[in-house]
Amino acid sequence: MKFRSIEEVVKEREEKEFRLYEPKPHELDTWVPGFKDADYFCLDKSYASSTGIMNYFQNDDKKDFFKKLNKKYCFLEVGSLIHCHLLTPEDIDNFQKERDRIAKVIPKHLETVTKCVEAAKANKELMLELEGTERELAGMATSFLGGRARIKCDAISHERGAILDVKTTSKSSPAAFEKDVHNVEDSLGYEIQAAFYLRVANEIAKLEGRQIEYNTFKWLVVCKKTFKTGVVTCPPELIKLGNEKIDQYYAEKGWEK
Repeated sequence: MKFRSIEEVVKEREEKEFRLYEPKPHELDTWVPGFKDADYFCLDKSYASSTGIMNYFQNDDKKDFFKKLNKKYCFLEVGSLIHCHLLTPEDIDNFQKERDRIAKVIPKHLETVTKCVEAAKANKELMLELEGTERELAGMATSFLGGRARIKCDAISHERGAILDVKTTSKSSPAAFEKDVHNVEDSLGYEIQAAFYLRVANEIAKLEGRQIEYNTFKWLVVCKKTFKTGVVTCPPELIKLGNEKIDQYYAEKGWEK
């Protein structure tokens, strides 16, 4: 595997002309399997995302912290590799071609990826959650709270009404991550993510005429430093709080036309 420097990748991205992806009619108000990240992240901003709403409630210091962290380290790229191994292992050989950000992963981090994947696969509870799920499923709703919305689920079980998010973290344990989830005083927005995904999924189910209620959101936690893994469920009271923040966001900002 050939690796390029971070500087080379950043320069290449800056030189590329930004493009917008216009969804096809058959991709709207329904689930879209195999929707490419390259297209998903190029959707017009009028398609609100959980990340956008989470950023809306974060202060400038926290936003700057995450920007610097992403630029200095390749934690997102390592996480992407782990995601691919666990969710769509059949695509791992084409990963570098499909997503150029793998080029920011330097060789020493591949050992971390391997150990994380092995630890996750050894966790029976975690792997049981993934059984019978659809992977990498995107949904775009055109009438969400009077606007548009988008989600891309790592894994979803229509039968269980559950959405699963593979969460790679630098925290020492799943319990430490769960503590962050419950820290509403200095929130990182996990309650918004859970509530938004469930709410948009239920909107899509209604538009499709499905008798399904999505009411469970779980993080499949993989700790990159200690290689501990676990399952963390978002409690109802945090989903309620997340929905209140979503309503506040739409009331104050609405959606960009």
